[in-house]
Amino acid sequence: NIIFSLLENAIKYSNGKIHIRLSKNLLAIRNNIAQEQKGSGIGLKITEALAKKQGFKLKCRVKKDNFIAVVKFT
Repeated sequence: NIIFSLLENAIKYSNGKIHIRLSKNLLAIRNNIAQEQKGSGIGLKITEALAKKQGFKLKCRVKKDNFIAVVKFT
């Protein structure tokens, strides 16, 4: 559910470019932010709670025109 939610969020709120990096202990998703789409952020809060419950760390941030979500699997 965590990965699906992050990918769905990236698709829904991007302008078409999504970058995914996957390694043994890390998943990073970066997408360009579409200006016409804005969400409330509740989906990310729920995803963050699910990740924490499973012992993962989820960090989200905006850098310039990019949204970046990183999940660390511990």
